[in-house]
Amino acid sequence: MTLPSVTPVACACLSRKRPPIGGRRQARSRCGVRLVDDRDNAGCVCCESGLHVARVEAVDELADRNANIVLAGSDGSGRAENDGALQKTLADKTPKDFHWKSAVYPDEDHGTSVLRGYYDGLREIFFDWHVPTDQDGKIIGGLQGLEAHYRELSARYGYEIPAERAMNNLGYQLLADKKVAEAIVVFKRNVELYPVSANVYDSLADGYEADSKLDLATKNAQKAVEVGTKIDDPRLGAYKEHLKHLIAKANASGKPDLPAKSSQ
Repeated sequence: MTLPSVTPVACACLSRKRPPIGGRRQARSRCGVRLVDDRDNAGCVCCESGLHVARVEAVDELADRNANIVLAGSDGSGRAENDGALQKTLADKTPKDFHWKSAVYPDEDHGTSVLRGYYDGLREIFFDWHVPTDQDGKIIGGLQGLEAHYRELSARYGYEIPAERAMNNLGYQLLADKKVAEAIVVFKRNVELYPVSANVYDSLADGYEADSKLDLATKNAQKAVEVGTKIDDPRLGAYKEHLKHLIAKANASGKPDLPAKSSQ
């Protein structure tokens, strides 16, 4: 997945072969951000003696790209002093919307701090990924809150982040709470937003089935099969079984219903 406006720099051993700049060595991250050290003997932001970065160039450029920097390292000689200098530099130069964090892992070495740094770095960068929920695990604000969250998330990361799965989960949560009418509203909204997904129709069929509207349930199950066939959905078999179940249920109720073109 490409994140065009997010630049993570997390505990990566950078090249020590860069030429000095004005008597200082230069380290360049995988995203091309220059990290310049005032010490001649350091060219890596992740090394045995800790983080030696005393200055971050192109901070304004990073801010424009909505960047995140997460720097991590193992403990060692001069670690606390250098880390303090780094934090002060970043704190003094941090523009609005520029997110950064520095961490020390005293129980890790040069090799193991890399793995832990990437893990913690990704958690820090995507700190706002999940939809906010209350103490009972319910989405705060319901459907409107969920849509607002994904609008803000998409704006922050610079591309549209689909809410289909989260919206689908919300619909089933409402079904479990016996809030069938609200669940149907959520499922219909998912169909509206993601009409090329087969699963959204299958879920709406579940909603209508729970509301004893077998005709609409069958129509949406048929639509799930049609779309699933078109896009080669790996769950196509499950959609077909769902459709068979609904047709049999309709026949047993004395109200057989043939799939029609309309799906809602």
